[in-house]
Amino acid sequence: PWVVGFSGGKDSTAVLQLIYTALQSLPPERREKRVFVVSSNTLVETPVVIDLLESTLSELNGAAAAHGMPVEAHQVSPKENQTFWVNLLGKGYPAPTQTFRWCTERMKINPINAFILDKVAEYGEAIVILGARSAESASRAQVIAKHRIDGSNLGKHTSLPNAHVYTLIEDWTADEVWEYLMSAPRPWGGDNRALLALYKGSNAGECPVVIDTKTPSCGNSRFGCWTCTVVTADKAMESLVEQGEKPNAELLSDLADKHGIPYALIQKLLNLEVSMDGLAKRSGMTDRIQSILSEDWEPLETILAEGERVRDGGYQEEIDGLQAELAAFNAATEP
Repeated sequence: PWVVGFSGGKDSTAVLQLIYTALQSLPPERREKRVFVVSSNTLVETPVVIDLLESTLSELNGAAAAHGMPVEAHQVSPKENQTFWVNLLGKGYPAPTQTFRWCTERMKINPINAFILDKVAEYGEAIVILGARSAESASRAQVIAKHRIDGSNLGKHTSLPNAHVYTLIEDWTADEVWEYLMSAPRPWGGDNRALLALYKGSNAGECPVVIDTKTPSCGNSRFGCWTCTVVTADKAMESLVEQGEKPNAELLSDLADKHGIPYALIQKLLNLEVSMDGLAKRSGMTDRIQSILSEDWEPLETILAEGERVRDGGYQEEIDGLQAELAAFNAATEP
C-alpha cells in the first residue's frame, strides 16, 4: 500500500491531488493498490489550520466512497504523555528551538511512524509518499539524495524497516506547486483558495501562518506550529540580545570566508549553544554537535547534482565519459 503523509500544506496537497487524479484515470478493476492518507494533529495547531485539515480529510473520504476509490484518510495524534503541554509544563522541557526541536518527533513524526509500522505489519511493506522538494533547502535536498536507491525513484526510509519513500514532486519549485494547485481543481471537490489564503504574506510562499517571525524558535518554519511563539521567549537568547552579544550576519559571513566554513554551519552551532545555555545538564551536547558536523554542508547545486547522479544510477556520468572519448577519437582521426 501507499501511505501519503498529508500536512494540509501546499506540497502535500499537490501530491495528494496528483495521486487521486492518477487513480481516477484508471478503470475501477485496476484500482488495486490501497492508499492511506495520514495526517498528524499535534493538538497545538492554529484553529484555521485544523479546520482546513479536518474539512479536507472529510471531503476526501466522502468523495473516495462515492467514486469507488481505494483511498482512506486518517488523523493521528501524539500519545498523552508526549503532548506539547505535558512535556513543556509537566516534564520541564524548554520551549522548542530550531536546534532542539523536540516537539516535531514526539508530536508529529512518531504518531505517523506508528501508523506506517502498522501497515507494514499488515501488508509486509509500504511505500511512503511525501511532498518533500529539493528546492526547499540544502538540508532537504541532502536528505533526499542521501537515501536514494541507485537507479530508482524510491528512497530508503530513514528509520522504518520495509518502508520506502517516494517524493514525486522533489524537482518542483514553489511556483510550480502553486501553478498546479491554482489551475487544477481538487478532484475530491472544491478548490484551493482557502489554502492560498494561509500563505499570503508568508516567507517566499513556503511557510504559512507565521505568528511571530522574531521569536527564536521553530515556530516560523513549520506548518501550523505556533504554540512556541506565544510561550515566553527563551531566556538564554533573550539575555544575549540584551547584552548585544548575538553575532550579526555580517560577522558570521566574515568568519565563514576567513576560515572556509559554511555560514549555515556556524549559525547552526551557535543556535545549539544558545539553546543549551543555562541548562543544569547539557547531556547529549557532544552527540548533537557531531550530528550537525556530519551533515552535508556542500552548496545546494552540488547536492542536487549528486542526487541526480544517484537517481539515474550513474549512467549519465558514464554517457558523458563515452561521448568525450568519442569526440577525442573523432578529432584524432580527422584528416
